[in-house]
Amino acid sequence: MKKKSITITIIVCAVILVATLLIIGGVFLFGRRVSNDEALDIVNDIVKDSLELNEIYFGIGLSFNDNGIESDDFSPVSAESPYQSRDDLEKKTYEIFSKEYAESIIDMAFMPQSSYGVSNFTRYTARGGSTDGNGYLYVYEKIEPTIEEFGEYDFSTTKIIKNSRSFIVAEITTKDGYTNRITLVYEGKENGESLYGGWRLDTSTYV
Repeated sequence: MKKKSITITIIVCAVILVATLLIIGGVFLFGRRVSNDEALDIVNDIVKDSLELNEIYFGIGLSFNDNGIESDDFSPVSAESPYQSRDDLEKKTYEIFSKEYAESIIDMAFMPQSSYGVSNFTRYTARGGSTDGNGYLYVYEKIEPTIEEFGEYDFSTTKIIKNSRSFIVAEITTKDGYTNRITLVYEGKENGESLYGGWRLDTSTYV
């Protein structure tokens, strides 16, 4: 009878342990469910943070210093730039956008030069060593904005359309009346790295 009781206790403990691990794993991979009020704050904060990156990737780009040394129309970013290396810019991009979306705009901005020169989307290149290990940022001097003028969001109009542990769908209207639908996804940490962990934009926010 005593052996049977011990066996039952072991089974119960194992079930509790598995359930606990499943709960922890769910939070790790999908996050906890947030209220709609919390979701509103998450959406507004991350969209506001994305506006700077929209300018960098699709607008006027980073400022640069024309030092007259380079012969291929690329010049180093200015000392005032918040991003001095490719790693600096990539880190910020991954903090705001989903891994897949971030990689797509990074690849576009740093597209290799072809034998005919830079592509229509090439904006930056990385050269030399840096303390961050991925080269100093250089800006294409002849860069032209993909988007000349961005719309301005009225964040008082933000509303949550769908809200789950793994994604949030919201709509925000601009001051000139255009409504943009935005999706956020919850990304679990990858290989123990916190770089990809948390809520990330999975759609563009430029309007």
